[in-house]
Amino acid sequence: MMEVIVETFTLLQEHGVVSGGREFSVEWLGRSPSYLSSMRARPASRRPSAGVMMTLYVRFREYIEEAGMGEDVRPTWDGMAERIWGAAMHRIK
Repeated sequence: MMEVIVETFTLLQEHGVVSGGREFSVEWLGRSPSYLSSMRARPASRRPSAGVMMTLYVRFREYIEEAGMGEDVRPTWDGMAERIWGAAMHRIK
């Protein structure tokens, strides 16, 4: 699950949606500014909760809809949304 969060962060950062990990942690994960860096520093002990994954999924989907993405890039973003959803469901089980 951490991999999905890091990949989502990277995608958002590459497209200029977020400027850094602190912004991503607060605005996209609903957590403290140091959440992403703490998770990266201690991956074995910092497994994201289902709540974190669901928050990320909802915000990511909202962004896709609000951004009005064209058909040329939409599959990439939809694919990432599905990966986030899958990780959230895996965490619930």
